[in-house]
Amino acid sequence: MASKNTAVPNKKFEISSLDFWADGIVILSPDGVICYSNKSWNEFSQNNGLDDLGCCEGSNYLKLCAEFASKESESAGIVQGIKDVMEGRLKVFKFESQFFGTDGKKYLLVKVDPLSQDYPTNVILQHVDITERKKVEPEILEFDQFLKTILNNIHLAGVILDSSANIIFCNDFLLDRTGWKREDVFGKNWFDVFLPKETISEIKTVFLRTTENAGFPSYHENEIITRDGNKRIIIWNNTVLKDRNGNISSIISIGEDITELKLAGRSLLNSKGQLRTLVDTIQDPIWLKDQNGFYLMCNSKFERFFGAKEADIIGKTDYDFVDPELADLFTLNDRKTIATGKSTMNEEEITYADDGHREYLETIKSPMYDSNGHLIGVLGVGRDITQRKQVDEELQRREMQLRAAQKLGGFGSWEIDLDSGKVDASEESITIYGLEGKQLTIGVIQNAPLPDFRLMLDEKLRDLLERKSPYDVYFRIKRQNDGAIRDVHSIAEYFSERNVVIGMLQDITELKQVQDKVAEEAVRRRILFDQSMDGLVVLDQNGKVFEANQKYAEMLGYSSEEIQELHMWDWDTHYTREQLLEMIKLADSKGVLHETKHRRKDGSFIDVEISGNAAMFGDKKFIFCVCRDITERKQAEDILIHAKMAAEDANKSKGEFLATMSHELRTPLNSIIGFSDMMLGGTTGTLNEKQIRYMNHISKGGKHLLELINDILDLSKIEAGKMELYRELFSVCDAVYEIISLLSPIAIKKEIELDLKMDTELPYINADKTKFKQILYNLVSNAIKFTPIKGYVSISAQRIDNMLEISVTDTGVGIASKDLHKLFQPFKQLNSYLTREYEGTGLGLVLVKKFVELHGGSVWVESEVGKGSIFTFTIPYC
Repeated sequence: MASKNTAVPNKKFEISSLDFWADGIVILSPDGVICYSNKSWNEFSQNNGLDDLGCCEGSNYLKLCAEFASKESESAGIVQGIKDVMEGRLKVFKFESQFFGTDGKKYLLVKVDPLSQDYPTNVILQHVDITERKKVEPEILEFDQFLKTILNNIHLAGVILDSSANIIFCNDFLLDRTGWKREDVFGKNWFDVFLPKETISEIKTVFLRTTENAGFPSYHENEIITRDGNKRIIIWNNTVLKDRNGNISSIISIGEDITELKLAGRSLLNSKGQLRTLVDTIQDPIWLKDQNGFYLMCNSKFERFFGAKEADIIGKTDYDFVDPELADLFTLNDRKTIATGKSTMNEEEITYADDGHREYLETIKSPMYDSNGHLIGVLGVGRDITQRKQVDEELQRREMQLRAAQKLGGFGSWEIDLDSGKVDASEESITIYGLEGKQLTIGVIQNAPLPDFRLMLDEKLRDLLERKSPYDVYFRIKRQNDGAIRDVHSIAEYFSERNVVIGMLQDITELKQVQDKVAEEAVRRRILFDQSMDGLVVLDQNGKVFEANQKYAEMLGYSSEEIQELHMWDWDTHYTREQLLEMIKLADSKGVLHETKHRRKDGSFIDVEISGNAAMFGDKKFIFCVCRDITERKQAEDILIHAKMAAEDANKSKGEFLATMSHELRTPLNSIIGFSDMMLGGTTGTLNEKQIRYMNHISKGGKHLLELINDILDLSKIEAGKMELYRELFSVCDAVYEIISLLSPIAIKKEIELDLKMDTELPYINADKTKFKQILYNLVSNAIKFTPIKGYVSISAQRIDNMLEISVTDTGVGIASKDLHKLFQPFKQLNSYLTREYEGTGLGLVLVKKFVELHGGSVWVESEVGKGSIFTFTIPYC
């Protein structure tokens, strides 16, 4: 055996570099004897009582393997694996060992590498203390789809286990790295699928301890096996999730594949050049400072942090590159590491000077010693944990979103452990049941539904557990805190591996009320549709019948089935097919009312009035039509139109007759009045008293008859449309004074007080002066005529906007309300007028109304029997 194969590396630098390693390094000769051990291994052996077993230089390491292994078969496997590396049958060999140290059980991860390719050769054993990683356990959060979405979108391994280590979910990254398919691993045990057989029992112990110390997230590192038998090294970030009752619900592990990093970090470097290559290959920033904070070396990743080359960094301090506050923090952490003599870990957010990007670093600082045990300085290694931080923040954000979504949507989640009988529920589920502050059990949940629903719920749950039947139920509960009756919808699934039922719960009380109202409204509308006395038809955008009620079918003489096959042009005879389609196109929600003709099935026609409007349902347009058969109404209208035409012709003939007769009567009347006045004047001689009395009767009767004829002539002109207005500007005041002058003697004779209330500055009006005075004369003379002796008559005039308003008030006999509508009708006299006490033609007020309306004004009366009347008219100023 060549001596070079049993020699220990003797270069001082090489020995010193191994002493810098935090892991325990041991070099074995081909016969298994320890020929070198670094400072870390010596301290570890001494602190954990391994010196008594012969773990120092000169001892046979292979014999120690029996002490490290828990089973004889494991011991033989470890010895054989080391020999296989020595003799070149394996390039590398890894194993985990456990033993009881001075402070309890210890775990080592050991990696064996050859020192040369001239076999048999010396081998180097790297001992990684993984005790702390074995003691902690991931905290689990069963987060269903939200968590799975997050895990599938990160470039890290992600797995969710239940409390028995059964696989609930694996993300795509882990499946891609290991070659497994999701259906191959789902529901299976993590230890059986992903862990090498030789480490299963140890990892199970670690798993148990992790779940027992589940208060905080933890990190650990272990190997996993791929589908093709290869192994990957993963460093895991684990979170144990508990339910409301403190029970573990799931374990979420997010891991970084550090296989390549570990291989690079654990490769034996026989020279400074090899060590340098390793340091520069590592993607994490690495640096070394002396005791005073001056940089001794750094790798390329660290150069990016300072934005300078290593040659420019060596010999300088942090204060030359970063802000004083940050430099103070770095210096403080370095001093802590030196003072304690142990590695320290910190989390820091830094900004890289080369491109300005920021990273969260997990920084491990360890004191570095030379081969003589003298302190060199502080070795630092920073690991980028930005993704891990982002994942943690995203998990927290998603959890908040889920809680908010449940509260907003009125739904919650629940889980029943059938083994323990415990119930875990979200805040919203507890609120729905009104169980705030109460201990949740299966019994409490089963008592919440109303008695009528309990049997059904038990049967549904039994079907779910025994037959895997869907659990989708609607039921009603009595809320515990206020006694309110609530409608609830719940769905659930059974997970036999864990013997748990997981479900969702939603309060649908308001939704149910809305649905009931909608259903009630639908029934009500259906009844209205079917029972309507009018025909109702709904057309689609192509003019085809979408729906029609029985009344419409009967209106057209079709059955309900036949009408469904028709288009609107099959019955409408007034419009063409193109016109009807255009009407549909232009129809909107405002609606339109029109009349048309429909052809019935038997060929007869009916007149129809249609009120139609359009409505959009999605991208489809429908026309709602209310159709009314107006055939009889149209026939009645035709009769009325013809009757009206006949009446108008008769009225015209009447007017022409009255005009002719009035002219024929006026000539002899003028002669009678003229001769009687001459005789009364003594022109023909002296008359005796009796003759004078007779002649007065003749003259008075003739004048009254002439007045009647003049009124008839005026009325006939108006009705014939031949009455014209001769407008002129005149003073309202002057016209009023003129009428008062004419009628004052009559008022004085009856001792009636004639009062005038008028603004003397009323403007001139543009109207027919003669007709204006006739209006006023008729109203005032009527007031005097029907007012008893010593009564009161008032005339008031005022301008309101552009209208002149004149009122004539009297304290006469008054008019009953039932007779007011007769006032302005020709030849109509009220009961109070029928006595011979009052003379009149019965046309005065008719002419007043006609003349006022010719001016564009209006006239009305207010009256009370025994108290008098107020006649008011208005005409525009221009």
